[in-house]
Amino acid sequence: MLTCEELRQLKLTEPHRMTAEMEGHLAKCPPCAKFALSVDKVERRLEEAANVPVPDSLVARALRAGAGQPQRRQGSRWRDVFRFRPTFPALAAVSAAVAVLAVSAVLWTQVRESQRLAGDVIVMVRADSAVAPPPGPNAREVAQQVLAGAGVQLASGVREARYIGPCELWGTMGAYITLHTVHGDAKLIVLPAIQARWRASWSDAEFAAVVIPGAKGTAAVVAPSMRTAEDVSRLLM
Repeated sequence: MLTCEELRQLKLTEPHRMTAEMEGHLAKCPPCAKFALSVDKVERRLEEAANVPVPDSLVARALRAGAGQPQRRQGSRWRDVFRFRPTFPALAAVSAAVAVLAVSAVLWTQVRESQRLAGDVIVMVRADSAVAPPPGPNAREVAQQVLAGAGVQLASGVREARYIGPCELWGTMGAYITLHTVHGDAKLIVLPAIQARWRASWSDAEFAAVVIPGAKGTAAVVAPSMRTAEDVSRLLM
C-alpha cells in the first residue's frame, strides 16, 4: 500500500500516470486527493499555456520562397507557371528560420520546466504547511549554513531566516526556510540538486511562487501574493 509521501512523489514525477494502487489510495485519503487535483490543475494550465498557434509569417514565407511553390502570373506560358528557383538568400532565410525555431523550442521547454517547478513547489508547500514542525532552537544558524552552502545571500531587507526542515521534490532533497522580510513573510525552498535554467513564476488562488536559478541549484520563494513573492525574490543574491 502506498504511503502519502510515496503517492505525492509519484504524482509530481509523473503527473499523468495513475495506477490502480494510486487510485485506491486517493479514494481513501482526502488530503492526497486534494493534492492530486492541485497537480492536475497545474498541468492543465501549463498545457493551455503551451498550446500557442505558430503564426504563418516569416517561417512560412521563407519556406515558400525556398521550395518554389507554384506561382501563377497572368499572361505567362505554362512553362513559366511552375518555377523552382532556390536562390541563396531564400535558402539562407529557411536555414535561419529553422535555427530560430529550434532555439525557440529549447528555450520554451526550459521556461515551461521552470514554470512546472514553480507550480510543484506551491503544491508541496500547501501540503506541508499543515504538518511543518516549528523552528528548532538553532533555526537561524542552520538557515545561514544552508543558504551559504547553496550560494544564496540575503539582502538587508530580510529581517530573519529560520530553517524548518528538509523537503523532497522531484526525487531530490531540499531545505525549507521561512523568511520574515520588509515585504512580508514568505517561504524559501532551496533545491541544490535541481538546476532551473530560467526565472519563472506561477500562482493559484492561495499562493504564488517565483523560481530563481542559482550557481548551486535553484531557490523558490512562495508567498500569499505574486507581488510579495516577486519583492522577496529580489532580496536573494
